[in-house]
Amino acid sequence: MKRDLGKADEIFDVPAINFFTSGNDYFGSSGSKFRYRISHTDENIVGEVWHEDLCYEKCTVTDKKEDFPLTPDGLTSCIKWLYEKYESTYEA
Repeated sequence: MKRDLGKADEIFDVPAINFFTSGNDYFGSSGSKFRYRISHTDENIVGEVWHEDLCYEKCTVTDKKEDFPLTPDGLTSCIKWLYEKYESTYEA
């Protein structure tokens, strides 16, 4: 299923929801100042952002949001949230 996310689809190459419901987490980056992780709990998708050039285990997460439902629409909302964080990073 194709998500209609405009520019966010060009920046974030996030797998479909079945990647997450199969128990996987996804890590990515864009540019030198934006790193992110998309993970999940039993019912929710969790988005996390950090701005250090470090792996997740060594970083300080600067933004975290945990209330996206573990559904295709929830994943789309998470990607939109990441894009908002991305825009604010590069506007600053």
